[in-house]
Amino acid sequence: MSFLADNVCKKLQKRSNHISLQLMSREYDSKINPRRDHKVIRTLFTEDSYKLKRCWSMKSPQRITCDGRFAFFSNYQTCIDCSSNQSVPHTKYSLPTRSRHEKIEDAIIMDGTPESFSLPFKGHKAVLLAITKDNFLLRIDLGSGDVLEQVKLGRLPTKFQKINWNAVDETFVVNSKHNPPQSPSQFPRNSQRRDSSELIQFVVMSCMPLKFIAKFSVTREIFGKSVVEACVSLDILMVMHSTSHVRMYSMPALLEEFRTHNHCLYDKFPDGSLYGSDIFPLTHNVVITECPPCILEVRCRARDVMVTMPPCHYVMWPWKQSKGYCCFSVQTGQMAKNGCLEAEDDSLEEKVALHADDSCRIIHMKNAELRVFKLVSQPDSDNRKMVEDFTIDLSVPTESQDETWPNVSLSGRILKKRVMQDCQSIADRTVLSMMYSEDLDMIVLLSCFGEAGNFDDKQVTVVGFYNNWNGKLHRQFELPDAPTEEVTERFFTYEEDTVTHVFRTLQGKMECHVYKLQCFVHQEEESKSCGQKATSRRSRSGSRNRR
Repeated sequence: MSFLADNVCKKLQKRSNHISLQLMSREYDSKINPRRDHKVIRTLFTEDSYKLKRCWSMKSPQRITCDGRFAFFSNYQTCIDCSSNQSVPHTKYSLPTRSRHEKIEDAIIMDGTPESFSLPFKGHKAVLLAITKDNFLLRIDLGSGDVLEQVKLGRLPTKFQKINWNAVDETFVVNSKHNPPQSPSQFPRNSQRRDSSELIQFVVMSCMPLKFIAKFSVTREIFGKSVVEACVSLDILMVMHSTSHVRMYSMPALLEEFRTHNHCLYDKFPDGSLYGSDIFPLTHNVVITECPPCILEVRCRARDVMVTMPPCHYVMWPWKQSKGYCCFSVQTGQMAKNGCLEAEDDSLEEKVALHADDSCRIIHMKNAELRVFKLVSQPDSDNRKMVEDFTIDLSVPTESQDETWPNVSLSGRILKKRVMQDCQSIADRTVLSMMYSEDLDMIVLLSCFGEAGNFDDKQVTVVGFYNNWNGKLHRQFELPDAPTEEVTERFFTYEEDTVTHVFRTLQGKMECHVYKLQCFVHQEEESKSCGQKATSRRSRSGSRNRR
């Protein structure tokens, strides 16, 4: 059996030089773990003979969603495996056409393998957890597209629209559409009236196996009339107010104090109906009757606050302060030493985020620069100090436009130097997007900048792979055949040896481009050998004709 598998892989290697396929073929006869294969891929990125080549593209007038390995088209009706063990992405499944009321609103991927789970969860493959317009939660097999389970989340007029992870691959949260306050004159005719004090509903479930944990509502009557938004993440209920206050509450404490019943999913009732079915949808098992104790309260700009892993700190832009984002201790509320990231007036693209590797580091992106900060302890002090770990500078030096191009308009009028300098400074800004590759332990940056002296708004798209701990550049690739026009909603992912680039054009259409790491020296040698064989065949045929 091993001999047959080896022959199959050798035949596939002749047809394709796919890096993942070559590594997979080595695993049939030798016990090579994936971590060692990822090290091989990380080494190949530094080789000049390996380059990224576009192998597949797709355009769609509808939104394209990409989550690492998989890309979804036509409202999740079609699933494409971008980083498959084939030379080009292939269709994973295509769902049958659904009615307008059964359209999928949002979805997340539970991309797990049975070998990585304990014995009670054997048989649970990678699935798509999707919510439909008629309030059904679907568990769809990513391999075949079959609907494994469906749960009715609730009845109308409540509409569930978003699904997010509470703890990745463990529990997820489905939230309803926000309900703005309504006056009696705003109630639609011949429809069921909803509670005007209710802001949003949440349904919390575990995914392996699918279990019902809680369903509850956030109301203005309990949390205050100024409540405008709420979310659940990492077992914390965050409630945002119009006064820019953000209050956080413990989810386990809410479940313990306000739980009303303990019905489980698919419990059978005397009339034969199942709990979670269309006849008997999920009901509130947590009813909050009074405001619970707040574990953290802050006031920040745009109600944007981020909490780090232990040692627990939170990052926010303090209310009515124009300096920038600051880092504070959760325990004492004191700002860390040197813990303010001052904003710049000329920064067109400035973002602050937490590093995805759970190292408690803070990422500050602005213009053509990415800075990584870490929190260190101080001697004789409980307060920590924020220091710069490393900086990645993607600024592109450009020549002075006066020396290479005349400052003349189409009509022949000489343009002022000051205007051209302003336009040039904006055109040469580098827009950054970042992701963290856990497999390779590298930072992947997507930069897009205008070429020096270019008046056609043409752009160059570059993907760079950097060391996660010192910012050293391993390799960067200019994406071949990438769009040169200005685009919006740019998004990219990296998986094994595949880069997926998704964006929306100025005309509103979505495009998806897939690039794979391939060896171009091997292709050149094959083309040379094929050319030599063809030349030898022509010479032999010519000698026979002369005879």
